[in-house]
Amino acid sequence: MSKEANTKFTTRTTRHNKGNKADIIFETLTLKEIDVEFDKLVTKHQNESIFALYQRTKQIYNTIELELNKKINKFEEEARSMQLKIFSDKKRIKELVEENEYQINSYEEEEVKTKQELKGLKEIIKNKENDLNESKIKIEQLDNKVKDFLVQRDIVEKNCRKVQKENEEMKIALKALQETVNNMENKSQIINPYYKTPYNELVYNSEHDDDEEESSFTFSSVCSLSMSSIDN
Repeated sequence: MSKEANTKFTTRTTRHNKGNKADIIFETLTLKEIDVEFDKLVTKHQNESIFALYQRTKQIYNTIELELNKKINKFEEEARSMQLKIFSDKKRIKELVEENEYQINSYEEEEVKTKQELKGLKEIIKNKENDLNESKIKIEQLDNKVKDFLVQRDIVEKNCRKVQKENEEMKIALKALQETVNNMENKSQIINPYYKTPYNELVYNSEHDDDEEESSFTFSSVCSLSMSSIDN
């Protein structure tokens, strides 16, 4: 055994001799307490191999503990990153909820406004329909008036044609009468040379009958008047 090992062994043995010999519960020992118990074993059995085995076990434990600490640190970093991400996600979710609520409120306001406008449009359409019905009634009334007017116009035109026809017939009759009168004038001038005026301006003057009233007429004037009234 080396001098350094003997020194460690003596020191550990001295520290061990100062300890208590009470029963030990190994499941609850800490790493420092395990170190003490190994000192006891080395002192008891006077075997350096036990101490070397302990040192190797402790080295392995420390290596494993270091790796575990690294993993723990890594997990803690990941946990912090995850917490930050969760915080960011919560914040974003809150913002999205607020935006969604704002949009919902806007949509609800727009819906109310649209319903009001739709109600107004329905009222306008209803009024337009009433006006249209009234216009249809007026149009039907005007159509009936137009039909009545056309019937009356046809009657008036028919009467006008009838009057025109009668007028033409009257003109023909008067023309024939005028020709007859003209013939009579010519004949009267031949038969009655004592008459000083033509037949159409014939004036009867009775020199022998003083009691009779003087009478005169113009036959052609009467015919002309009749023709003029027919032409008009």
